[in-house]
Amino acid sequence: MALLQGYEWRREQQENITAYFVSCLMNLEGKSLKTNVTVKDIVSPLRENEPVKESDEEYLREVFRERLKS
Repeated sequence: MALLQGYEWRREQQENITAYFVSCLMNLEGKSLKTNVTVKDIVSPLRENEPVKESDEEYLREVFRERLKS
């Protein structure tokens, strides 16, 4: 589980960095946009539908139990 959590953390960090640079690029053309685009505007749709971590853990435990039995 620690490896999975580390992977998720790194993925979120990479998404934040990418969203930062995308928002900077979008705001360069700020004259055509009514409001500035923030990092939160870009990242929030990516994280809305993330599954609950407890259910992920239960699912992985069940998968590993089945694989160890065979």
